[in-house]
Amino acid sequence: MGISIPILKQDKDEKTVIAASGTLQPEDKIVLQTQAFTKLISSLELYECIASANLDESTESLSLKVHEHEDGAACVLLL
Repeated sequence: MGISIPILKQDKDEKTVIAASGTLQPEDKIVLQTQAFTKLISSLELYECIASANLDESTESLSLKVHEHEDGAACVLLL
């Protein structure tokens, strides 16, 4: 899974992508996550989860990890 979407604009701290553009290819995956989610699941853990499984399995695995915590703001969308 390579990253090939060029970043058009980031926030001033370069931690949040505000806009991106690129052509989707078969098997590309899009991840949208809340800040609360990023505090529960590391980038490496997220990458390993979505790189090694289909989206259904990734969703199930991530939901189990999120439900272990009591943070209702933690959310991720996998496309």
